[in-house]
Amino acid sequence: MENCSKEILENYSNQTTQSLQQIASQINTITNQNQLNNIWNKIHKALTKAATKHIPFKKIQTIKEAYDTSTTKQLPLFYRYKQIQYLKNHPLSSNFLTLLHNYQTEYPDNSISTNSSLSDQIKNEFQLIKTVLNYQQKQATYKEIQQKIENWNKVFNETPKLFYKNILEKYNNINIDRLLLNNILLTDQNKILNTVHYHFSNYFKEKLLQPILPSSEFFQLYQLYSELETYYQNLFDDISDQEWNEIITNLPNQKAAGPSEICYEHIKYASHKAQKSLKLFINKCFQLQKVPTEWKSSNIFLIPKKSN
Repeated sequence: MENCSKEILENYSNQTTQSLQQIASQINTITNQNQLNNIWNKIHKALTKAATKHIPFKKIQTIKEAYDTSTTKQLPLFYRYKQIQYLKNHPLSSNFLTLLHNYQTEYPDNSISTNSSLSDQIKNEFQLIKTVLNYQQKQATYKEIQQKIENWNKVFNETPKLFYKNILEKYNNINIDRLLLNNILLTDQNKILNTVHYHFSNYFKEKLLQPILPSSEFFQLYQLYSELETYYQNLFDDISDQEWNEIITNLPNQKAAGPSEICYEHIKYASHKAQKSLKLFINKCFQLQKVPTEWKSSNIFLIPKKSN
């Protein structure tokens, strides 16, 4: 969003104001988890819809798209086609004669003459250009297919492993072909998958908290310290305007968004009224001591290290 103009940000701000103000009155009525989730879905939709409409972004290609990307340059005849199409559809345009003269000058092989109806001549020229353009596009598509076939044949002959990897759409997968478990080396693929699944399922499942006994070495660490209690008071009080402004102002830019696809800039550039609604919603989360279910999800990417 760093390259957005002031006008774009204002449009985004205005739309978030209109959308979130309609939701603000519903926030005070939230009393349970389902209502909290429903209101969050509305807020999420309002922010993402405004961002998609007003904020230009650079589409980042996936690995698959990067492999499949081909040149999208239009054929030279396409621009001639668009010119004659405009002349056919806008005969009453104030600059029609100028555009017609430019077209005839730029393309001296045109079939337009003044001997008959100009409108009919332009329509005939349009049909002629359209027919030729369709033929050229089919030929270009055929050549592109032939080129892709040749490229795949080359990849298959030179690097068959990469060929099958691309065909099966397997990109940057982490393949665990052996696993050491309790000094036992597992090589069977099914056993490895089951073991890994069990490990992560067990690791992230909710665990019951056991009471810390006085005999435990950690018992003293969890005793109350009166001098620190002030830091834990009023944790669930409503967020003040000053606190909110300080937090929003200090949010970093250009950070990856989570599963919600809402980044910090979406909040920072929302209008004051929209942010007021957001603050009201978060305060409601404090009051209920609950958060939307979607907030409990995150994107986890395994990054293999060289040592692995």
